[in-house]
Formats: sequence, C-alpha cells, structure tokens
Amino acid sequence: MENIGDAILLSSLRQGSEEALSTLYEKYSHQVRLYVTSKLSNPQEAEDVVQEVFMYLWVKRAKLPEIKDWRFYLIKAAHNRALNKIDKKKTDQSREKKYFQNAPLFDDPTATNYSLVEQLIPALDKYLSPTRADALRKVYLEGRKQQEVAKEMGITVPALRGIIVSSTKKLKEILKK
Repeated sequence: MENIGDAILLSSLRQGSEEALSTLYEKYSHQVRLYVTSKLSNPQEAEDVVQEVFMYLWVKRAKLPEIKDWRFYLIKAAHNRALNKIDKKKTDQSREKKYFQNAPLFDDPTATNYSLVEQLIPALDKYLSPTRADALRKVYLEGRKQQEVAKEMGITVPALRGIIVSSTKKLKEILKK
C-alpha cells in the first residue's frame, strides 16, 4: 500500500533523512512541475516553485503535519506559491505603472525625446550628486531595470525609486527655467 510507504517517508523526513526527501522529490517533483507550469506558463518559474516547495519541506521537516496524500499536499503547496508569484507579478506591474505615471522624466519612458536627453546629460552631472546622476543614467538613458540597478547600487528598489522621483522633480524644475 502506497500510504504506508508515504507514512514511513514522513517519519524519516521528520528525523532528518535526506534520502526520504530525495525519494519524495523523485516520486512527485515531475507531477508538481507539470501542474505549476500549466499555471505559470514559464518553465523556469515553475522549476523555482518546485524547488521552493521541496526546500520548505526540508526546512520545516520537524513540524510537518500528518500528510495522508503527498501528491495532493505538494501540488497544493506549489499551487499556493504559484498564485503568490502571479499576485506579486501583478502588484509589481501595477506599482511600476503607477510610478511611471506619477514621476516620469519623459512622458513615455519607452519613447526617446532627444532634445530633452541632450539637455539632461550635462544637467545630471551639474545638478545632481554622482549617485543620483548614476541612478537616472542607468534607468532612463541605458534603459536598465530598476531591480537590476538597485541591486548593483546596493539599495532597495523603493529607495532607488525615491532617488529617481526626487531627482527627476529637481531636474524638471531646473530644465523649466
């Protein structure tokens, strides 16, 4: 009977058996991955979710509840993580859209306004600190993602956005004169 084997796996896992985790992974990861891929439509994100679910099992092994159906338990855990990823992506996109509506230097961040850019380049170094100028240069002129720039600068994305907002306001005031 499969449930007896699964009960033994749970007991072994709780005792810290890496072999039990490996067996669970071999037995269920493919089914979990297929399910999550159907939800996320991105194989790499699906693989990340599968890894997160099995890492969670390992980290929380001593406190796991009684699991009667591993397949259901793992797919449900992966389902919840996939929904969290989808929600986070929607939230990030919504925040970024609001951000660009409220404080863009250009009316359309994807459009290139060459006369404004020509004015902007000398103004960056003249009126802003090197850190602020570098942040604007990387995001607006090089077109790099905020997350990438924030990581490179060793700050959070919200901190980078604060720098961009205050710097663009300052430059807009200066360029209006």
